[in-house]
Amino acid sequence: MVVAYRNYAEYYSASENDPARDDYARVLASFLTSETRTAAELLDLSLNSVTIPQVFAVAALNSTNETRVYLLHRPQRITAPLGGTSPWDAQVFATNGEVIGNLVVTVRFPKNPFQASSLVQVRTADDIGSYFEDHADALFIPPTPAGTIGAEEYTARFVLYFPAAFITPELLNSQGTPPPSVLGGSYAPN
Repeated sequence: MVVAYRNYAEYYSASENDPARDDYARVLASFLTSETRTAAELLDLSLNSVTIPQVFAVAALNSTNETRVYLLHRPQRITAPLGGTSPWDAQVFATNGEVIGNLVVTVRFPKNPFQASSLVQVRTADDIGSYFEDHADALFIPPTPAGTIGAEEYTARFVLYFPAAFITPELLNSQGTPPPSVLGGSYAPN
């Protein structure tokens, strides 16, 4: 019998819907910037996958110019039906946030979502946690100065695959989640 889920929270919490739940290493490794897959190949893989939950995290500014982390679900490329045309042809859209009744918020998926960033200095997870503890009102961490002890250089994808097992109700807010809440929830330093 096919199970009908009322919302993403129910769907993602059901382990049978996530074949990678016991070990996300293979899926996450596909998105490493050191991988040989191109950004276009990763997008095609994401659009064509039907077995692994397609959830991606992106940081963006909201309407009040505050940084928020958004979870985008099930990206799809729009194709006009029956050979027609539309202003959305070949664009990729996804749903944002949680399903409310039978309604979803649809947003344009970022262009070149899996393009790698240039090298950036990154603080340790402990330093990030300490920063937010010391700056309770901070919504983001300022750039890490060169020479910061313990900092490392990384590249990252602009949009990140987000393992379904770590999704919390707060992360399903269509208005986005403040970065400190994301770090304090899913990625809290040990």
